[in-house]
Amino acid sequence: MPVRHCPTETIAVFATILYTRVYTNLSTRRASTLFPYLVETPTGAFRYRRRVPANIRHLIAKTELVISLRTRDRASLSLRYAEVHADVERQFAEAKTSAGVSNDLLFEAALRSLRSRGLPTADVGNWTSDDRADAVDVVLAQAGIDDIEELEDRLEGGSPTELARLRQVSAEIAIVQGTLKRPRPTLTYCLRLLLEDRSRGRDLQRGDWVRYKRERERIVADLIQRTGDKEITAVTRADARSYLSHLEDAGYAPASVKKQIAFLKTLFDFGFHEFEFAGVNPFRAMRIVVPEGEDDQGVSFTYAEVRRLLTMTHTINDELQDIVRLLACTGARLGEICGLEVQDVDCVQAAITLRYNSIRRLKNKQSVRLVPIVDLASADALRRRIARLSDGKPTDSVFPRYGRDDGAGSASAALGKWLTKIGLRDTKADEVKTTHSLRHTFKDALREANIHRDIANMLQGHTAGDAASGYGSSELLEAKRQAASAVWTRIMTGDTADTALK
Repeated sequence: MPVRHCPTETIAVFATILYTRVYTNLSTRRASTLFPYLVETPTGAFRYRRRVPANIRHLIAKTELVISLRTRDRASLSLRYAEVHADVERQFAEAKTSAGVSNDLLFEAALRSLRSRGLPTADVGNWTSDDRADAVDVVLAQAGIDDIEELEDRLEGGSPTELARLRQVSAEIAIVQGTLKRPRPTLTYCLRLLLEDRSRGRDLQRGDWVRYKRERERIVADLIQRTGDKEITAVTRADARSYLSHLEDAGYAPASVKKQIAFLKTLFDFGFHEFEFAGVNPFRAMRIVVPEGEDDQGVSFTYAEVRRLLTMTHTINDELQDIVRLLACTGARLGEICGLEVQDVDCVQAAITLRYNSIRRLKNKQSVRLVPIVDLASADALRRRIARLSDGKPTDSVFPRYGRDDGAGSASAALGKWLTKIGLRDTKADEVKTTHSLRHTFKDALREANIHRDIANMLQGHTAGDAASGYGSSELLEAKRQAASAVWTRIMTGDTADTALK
């Protein structure tokens, strides 16, 4: 077949078309990143397209806004987009003000404020229209506002600081007038209230909060899938038992089942309290089969492996060296050690206090405890670190490289590679050893040394029992120190056969 040659002019035309399409696609991608509501039509015109929030659609009378930017010129696109976007934001803000509330937490705050003053709310039926009109005057007067018109003017031109207070006043008036009803206490609504309550004063961008919120939403979504988005008073004990059976049949670990049921119990307690309902929490006192010390059901290092591991710490960075020794001699969790603050270390008593702090949370309240450092090398290393940080703040991290959001995850990844490198971690094994295996080994040694269960639990944070067991008296600390010393001696000398118990 003869080869056909394209004329130079044809090649130039194709090249121009290809360049134009590539340039347009790249420009469109960049524009969509900078302007999330921007849409380009096939004809090259630009539009602003945005969905209307569900709670104000009845006021906007649309589910979606589509507004022409009246330009095909990319040079003027940014200015036109900004103008339209500002106008839409103003429309939404006004609609939310007209609705009386822009979020659930504001509604609940307004409701509690009205009840505390004995003013009518939507759930009080013996108030006449005159009573409600008088109540509106009371709300306005107590806010230092003469009438509704003044409130509307101040809402439109008020400062950001004043706006929050004015929005609550607006919500109170809408509730008093009976135009704003409290949403039904469905599972979804109660979860939203609980998360908004828990989020106050927290950094919502931190990974721990994002994971906490995502996991709780998943749990409730799973329950709703089985029962429907019922009101909390309509969820029965049979529903709760059915959900428990679902978790067990789905193969969740006992600890995970316990965690999910505990959260649902908390959610219902919160909902009953917020809505002032009487009744029995359907998730209360549910029997979950969880072996004692479930946290420590896993593979352990042998004592010989722990000793070998400690001799190899010079091959990792200085922070991980100290972290590994602390894990071995305390039986603590990796996240607990990585998240230590300067104020958590008592160099005089050679002890660390594991508590909630600005760096990380703990697994649960039982994890709050005082732990002695019985390894002299670890105690000396901590003293040197604290001495270097003596000019800092009490909340400074003892291990700056890992004392941050998800720092424990970074440490875990680094230590996992290190364990593989030194031959103590077989990724193909049925039970892969990790740094958490040091905690299991510590638990094994506690059992072998016949340490009293209460002392063992206090050391590892399985149960606090009371406030004294968390921080404790000098007698309790000494009892913990004797137990930890017995464990450490057993691990370092190998008084028993060097075989893993699990």
